[in-house]
Amino acid sequence: MKSGFRKNTGMVSVVLVVLLFAIKASAKYHSLHKAHCPFSAIVASHRSHVAGMIAAQQARHGIVNQRRSARTTEIAERLIGISDYNITDSTLPLGINDSTWFKYSGARSSIFNYDHMDFDDNYYMGTDYIMSYGADNGTHDQNNNPSILFDTALYFENYLSPVYSIDTFVFADTRIAYYDSSYNITEYADLYLMDSTTAYDNNLFFTNYNTDELVINSLNMSWDYGVWDSSEYRYFSYNSLNQLIMDSASICNSPGSPWTPFEKWYYTYDDSGNMITAAAYDDSLGTWSQTEQYFMHYNLANRLTWDSASQLLSGVWVSQSSDTLGYTPGYSYSTYQKSLAAAGGIPASYLILTKHINGGGLPDTMYQSEFNIADSTIIEEEKYSFNYDSYDEPILAVQYNFNLDSTFT
Repeated sequence: MKSGFRKNTGMVSVVLVVLLFAIKASAKYHSLHKAHCPFSAIVASHRSHVAGMIAAQQARHGIVNQRRSARTTEIAERLIGISDYNITDSTLPLGINDSTWFKYSGARSSIFNYDHMDFDDNYYMGTDYIMSYGADNGTHDQNNNPSILFDTALYFENYLSPVYSIDTFVFADTRIAYYDSSYNITEYADLYLMDSTTAYDNNLFFTNYNTDELVINSLNMSWDYGVWDSSEYRYFSYNSLNQLIMDSASICNSPGSPWTPFEKWYYTYDDSGNMITAAAYDDSLGTWSQTEQYFMHYNLANRLTWDSASQLLSGVWVSQSSDTLGYTPGYSYSTYQKSLAAAGGIPASYLILTKHINGGGLPDTMYQSEFNIADSTIIEEEKYSFNYDSYDEPILAVQYNFNLDSTFT
């Protein structure tokens, strides 16, 4: 599934975005367009943990609460549909290859993230995930809300058809979300195509919040061949500054079995409230032991500029990835990222992303280059162009591959 830009090697991909005019609260949706939002690389191997770190920073500096108060009404837009097209790769069927449609109620809407250059429709509260710290999950506030606050999302794909078209669409998934009065998700279901022959892990969530609108616990359930089973339970602890200092998870391995402690995360902050360390502990062997660690650095404007991730392997901390972010003066979203991926602690490849800003202050082109460190070769080069409407909402994105003759097609 996708609600943004999929990597399609050897082809030109077009993403068409359909937007609907709506009356909405500008402080909640529109003002966030140029706030401190998550950044994530297009290539999944380089999607480390940048998005959540900036999202956690965003929450700590009150951006989420600001957008929930002092709302003024204006005419704006919200995303109702997004489709992906293959327009040049003759080795694959040409035409539309998937599409997603969103339904809303009330003032809930969508936010396009200029750091991530994507919309996000995913909600996940399972284990092995740092609260407000997961780049693969897109744009989150402190309660892990997606950037598309839909009631219902319908997903369609084409399978093994000689020509991609609406006529060959196959229904693939339904997602349903319920919210409280502050637009925090209280129930969320990823329903797939469920029957007695299928099983899915952690695809139903029930989440509770305290009076400060911070998530305090979440019950996760899994579809198990025709019935719902409780699978994971998470509990979140905060300090007097409402900073998340620990989240822990227990799992239920089978119906009727007791809850077993499984995972914990501990967080620390600097004097400005920026998260600077995150440490993961695992209890799978019956005793708590640290397994992962993360470090983050910020500039004087409290923007994330560097992070690193390491795992403990055979008693030795081994580097897994690191990211460096840069900003253009006058713009709060990042315009440069270098992501380093390591194999066994040895740097293996790195990805560089840069953005061009148009006269309206919007990123209209993003360039991506991936390099192999061992032989100093270019693995892949691509660029993405973006067209916006008069409301600064994206309506078209086109992916180009770099040719040997130094042109993009």
